[in-house]
Amino acid sequence: MKKGSNLLGSIGLWISASLLIFLLVGTLGNRLLNGRPYSVVKVEGNSMSPALRFGDLIIVTPPTESITADTVITMSVDGAFVTHRLVSEYSGGWPETKGDANDVNDNFEGRNLKIVGIVRMRIPWLGYPFMYIRYLLNRF
Repeated sequence: MKKGSNLLGSIGLWISASLLIFLLVGTLGNRLLNGRPYSVVKVEGNSMSPALRFGDLIIVTPPTESITADTVITMSVDGAFVTHRLVSEYSGGWPETKGDANDVNDNFEGRNLKIVGIVRMRIPWLGYPFMYIRYLLNRF
């Protein structure tokens, strides 16, 4: 019995370490993706509730040429990252987006906007430790 318990503990430790490395690599640097196959982003607003909540982490991959309606994307809008859902299919031009918790579509006309990624996965609550560390580093 003890041997099986040790094996499960070792597997759990390896899985935890692998997840931590995956998250740390995805959060390195200030730029989203920056040539990497994925990026890990903290959700710091509530406009996408209940699909994405404050404190979640999301895994973002590079955008494709054509993106179907109802896909959640991350955009750079005047240098700030915004994650919202596409209202209609996107194949170039100006994307029509809206936060799930918002009543109206976004109006980003005249702003510097670029789709930087597609949201592939949500990891609930794991953004809080990263936000707390950033808070502590900014205090000193």
